[in-house]
Amino acid sequence: MGYYYDFKISVIGGPQSGKDTFCKSVTETQFEMEYKSTIGVDFYLMTFDRKGVKVRLTLWSFICNNEIVEDLRHKIAGTQALIVLVDLTNERAIQITKEWINALVIPTRKKNRFPCVAVVGTKADLKDRIVIDERDLESIVNFIRENLMVECTLTQVINALDKNDVEKLLKEIANRIIELETS
Repeated sequence: MGYYYDFKISVIGGPQSGKDTFCKSVTETQFEMEYKSTIGVDFYLMTFDRKGVKVRLTLWSFICNNEIVEDLRHKIAGTQALIVLVDLTNERAIQITKEWINALVIPTRKKNRFPCVAVVGTKADLKDRIVIDERDLESIVNFIRENLMVECTLTQVINALDKNDVEKLLKEIANRIIELETS
């Protein structure tokens, strides 16, 4: 059976921001606690039924750093949603994330279009180490709205190890994309 909806979802974030944890929590039944660095891009598939219709999300997980922004700009083209993971335990994460977004947009001198962007604070389970709050995440959302053509934005704080948190967020993103496409 084919999929009625098939979406490309780009997941970006810095080293140890939880990209693989985020993606693996909904795509694999077993999860390894060992840290593995993303080199280039990793791919993950998530499927679910929405009102009797099959939905497939292809998650493209990219590491962000200043050396690969040019390459990343081309790889995220055509994505239906951009998920920006922000490590809540890294006090520099807000500034670094804004620099990546700026680098993705500025060279083209035009706004890139993303139907849906979600700014997701990760490592919510490390409560005693959190240095970034939801207002800081909102500042990234506002920065994105100023620099990208976005039709919907979401802000959420999650524990990327919690399959239910991640699954709920991805289904909400898919539902928003479907609503945008069918309205």
